[in-house]
Amino acid sequence: MTYRTCIGCLHQNQPCAVRDELRDMLRGLGVTSIKWKCKSRVARINVGDPVWALTVWSTNNMGESGEPSRDYFPGIAVREMGTKMLIYIAPNSPGREDPELAFDGKGFCKIPLSRIERREGEPVKVCRHCQQPEFVGHALGFSCNPDNSWMAA
Repeated sequence: MTYRTCIGCLHQNQPCAVRDELRDMLRGLGVTSIKWKCKSRVARINVGDPVWALTVWSTNNMGESGEPSRDYFPGIAVREMGTKMLIYIAPNSPGREDPELAFDGKGFCKIPLSRIERREGEPVKVCRHCQQPEFVGHALGFSCNPDNSWMAA
């Protein structure tokens, strides 16, 4: 059975009394996947956390297997989107595996939680309206109130 609420939870791969109780209640009903509001869920990665994101560094460079080359790039978690996370990666950020590589994107990537790892560093404030990290500033074209739009990290 797939417990979608557990994806991205700090206790995802550990024993959980809430999940066990839910499994017992649903036993025999033929349910194969469920999403519910779990009161004991603790997010593994929060908005503003510094992360390593495994993603394609350039669409022009294909690996030996014919698939795009991937590397871990430093980013900031901006928004949780179900089983994925919106990550801000600064253009030209160096890769973790190969520092000679530079990220060739425009900044934002939607990446599955399974390809994201925490990295050392202090959380960063993120604007609740334009979803830009504080060190980047507000995005052009958004009507953000600079005084109170930064979400606490």
